[in-house]
Order: sequence, then structure tokens, then C-alpha cells
Amino acid sequence: MRARYVAVALILFLSSVVSAQSYSIRVIFNTNLRASYSLDSAVLSSAPAGTTLQVVGQHNRWLRVQRDGSEYWMASWVGHERIEEPAPAQTQPSNIDNCCFVDRQCNTDQQWEAGYWAFQNGQCAAPVQTQPQVSTQPVTTTAPVNIPAGVDNCCQVNRQCQTDDEWVRGYNDYRDNQCQAAPAPSSGAPITGPIPEGVDNCCFVNWECHSEQDYVSGYERFQHNLCHVPSIEAGIRIEGSGEFRGRILEALQLLLDRVPGWYLYVTSPSGLHVIRERPGRGASVTARTGVMKVDAFRYPVFDLAAIIVHEACHSHRASDGLESGGYHGERDCTGKEVEVLQVLGPGSPELQHELWLLDNMHKTENQWWHD
Repeated sequence: MRARYVAVALILFLSSVVSAQSYSIRVIFNTNLRASYSLDSAVLSSAPAGTTLQVVGQHNRWLRVQRDGSEYWMASWVGHERIEEPAPAQTQPSNIDNCCFVDRQCNTDQQWEAGYWAFQNGQCAAPVQTQPQVSTQPVTTTAPVNIPAGVDNCCQVNRQCQTDDEWVRGYNDYRDNQCQAAPAPSSGAPITGPIPEGVDNCCFVNWECHSEQDYVSGYERFQHNLCHVPSIEAGIRIEGSGEFRGRILEALQLLLDRVPGWYLYVTSPSGLHVIRERPGRGASVTARTGVMKVDAFRYPVFDLAAIIVHEACHSHRASDGLESGGYHGERDCTGKEVEVLQVLGPGSPELQHELWLLDNMHKTENQWWHD
């Protein structure tokens, strides 16, 4: 009985993967190649921009591709272009030696002479097809429509396309018969109406998404209700030079894009209120008031982002009535810094140092807060 259930499950799985006629694509951006059709599946390889891949199947918005003899899955929304296969050459009768007998209307001696030499050089053009005039105004409906002959882009069927990326995506979706699939909205405006049921990604609400990382970030931001953030500081006052302000904003933007939960942690009412420039020195915080002081150029930006989380942790502990510093406070906040670095700087020396520190913080010689 168990073997029967396994067989049925296997059949259902295979039936969910749509096989398609094989065709070639060229990726426009660096693209992750995964073990399965999910952002949670393992990344087995990557295809640098410009790599040609063979598409052998499809599942929802994922493409099954071949590269170097192995098969992977890639997200279909990642920028790519379909490579048209050359049409098979038509065999000409043995007595034909002039393009005027193939695909040209020749009326003068010059046209016949040009046709002869074009034939010798294999330059007879394909017959010109007369295409019906198609309106350049895209159809705005998303309902099924009768597509006129000559149309080759979803932007001419049921989409409003404004940018080159939208037209490229419309062309690729048309070739893959996906005009009815909802394109990622291009507006970054505030959300003004109810979000449709089943939507779980800012890319389907008010973002324009082109890469897998865009969709990962869009998913994370949606979970924290951050599809629209009117101000990156979100109530934090940044005090210092213009260069300092730009550096802090860069670190906050990194938190917002990559680890939005920690961004909310920093900018919440019990997090940081002021980030103040302090040239030549490291980071510290007055936990009771949420005022952080730091030399923003002392650290790489991903380290700076993690340090901001660390100092916000001290403020949160003070607000919660816990020991803000000392062994327990520093251990808790260093642990949060490690969590952020594991995402933003997984190979950084700073992460290795903080992991070592967590293991050795109980030793008196490593308890810097006593200095």
C-alpha cells in the first residue's frame, strides 16, 4: 500500500512539471541555478550574464534548464532573452542560380545581375511578409484576447509597458505563452487598495522586480508589511556630515533590503532615535535614550549595518527593563550582530571574530566593558 502511495505522489509531481519544446535562452543577469523550483531550494550552480542555457521544461514561473550536461531550475522572472533558432535552409532546384527566382521581383538588368551575385554569396533574403498594421497602443485588459497576426509581445496584447525591461519581459513571456500571467507592477507608489488574496510578495503589489534577489527581498519585505516605506530613516535622526549621513543611509537601506525584520527592530520606538557622527572612534550607545555614536567609515557597510543592530539591541534591553550592558547584555547583542552578519557578510573576518567572541566572552580578558 505504501508503494502505491509513493507511485501516486510521483505521478502527481511529474504531472505538475510542464514539459515544453526545447529552446535556448541567454541570461541577462548573473543567475542562480537551483535544485528545484523554489527560492528555498539549494543553489547548485550559477550562470554569469550572457550564458546560453537550454530550456527543457517549466513549472509555474520556473524554467528547467540544461547546462554542461546537468539540469537545474531557474526563475523565469530573471532577465533573459530567447535565442531564435535559424530556419532550416530550403533546398533550391539545381538549375536555380539567381535570387530573382527565389524571393525577388526583378524587372531591370541591374536587379537580375544583383540577384545573380547575391545567390552566389548565399545572400538571398527571406521573402518579405506583409504584416497587418498593428496599433502601438497596448491593450489594457488582462482578459484573454484574439491576438492579431504580427504581434510578438505581451505589451501589444494586455500590458502597459513603459521601460525597455518591460518590453523585453513582454517579448519573452509572449514566446513562452505567458501573456496572461500577471506581470510585476512597475509602480513604487503607496498601496492604496486591498491586496489580492494569495499575494505574498511586494513584486506583485507595487515593486518593479527583475532579478531573483528582487523577488527574495520583495517576499521578505511583504512579510513585515514594508512594501512601501516613505522614509528610510523611519524616525531616526542622523547627525553629522553629508558623507556620514549617506553612509548611515546606505547601511539602513542594506538592512531594509536584505533583512527587513532587523530594519524594523532598529527603527522601532524602543530602538535607536539618533545616530551621531564620532570620527576616529568605534561604536557605542546610550541605551536609555537610544543615541548611538559611531565612525561610519571605520567599517565595511555590512559590518556597519550589523553594528547598528547590535547597538539597537542595547536600547531594546533598557526599554524592556533588562540589563542593557554587562555580560548578559553584550552576549545577547553580539548574538544578534552575528545573525545579521550571517546574511550580509557570511565570509567576512568580522563574522569569524564575533563567533569566536561568543565562545570566549565568559573569560575576563575578553570582557571589554570593564576597561
